[in-house]
Amino acid sequence: RSSAVHLSSAGHDSNHLENLDRILDDEVSFIPSGFRDFDRVNGGFFRSSLITLAAASSSGKTALAMQLAINIYLAGFNVCIVSMEMDEDELWERVYSNLNSIPHDDIKLKRLSKSQKTVIRRTKEDFDAIGARAGKQFTLFVPPTDMTFAEQMAQLKHARYDAIFFDYINLIKPDQGGNSAS
Repeated sequence: RSSAVHLSSAGHDSNHLENLDRILDDEVSFIPSGFRDFDRVNGGFFRSSLITLAAASSSGKTALAMQLAINIYLAGFNVCIVSMEMDEDELWERVYSNLNSIPHDDIKLKRLSKSQKTVIRRTKEDFDAIGARAGKQFTLFVPPTDMTFAEQMAQLKHARYDAIFFDYINLIKPDQGGNSAS
């Protein structure tokens, strides 16, 4: 059955009225990116959208995805980052780097001053408290390398994330049909 509504029958179609009610209600249908200019123009990201970041190697895709995930969480949404490339410690290093504007290499190479360590600890407590107050979660998930996209999604589905970021989708094991992340 086609979901198209012909203009000649729109006045008699109850689905048309339901569509209008959804369009006019005040429920936010966007997830803000946290980037003011982007959100001003686009409203953020449509719920249930697939957003793909593509660029040359080492051009900052992971850093951008991490910042988007942080911004979305801080705006009051459940977020999960699935990484096929980094372990949990590396991911948290990037989170703390983004939250504190401390170069990632300084964290990774253990070149932190005592005051920077204190700032990171406080930031971690504040970050956790934001989620606890709002009943939201920021999850880092490093699945086994032999887990398919379908298996990963099945494991994540119960948590009802508002946004899931897959870092390095090409490393996900193909489903039985031979397609990765189809």
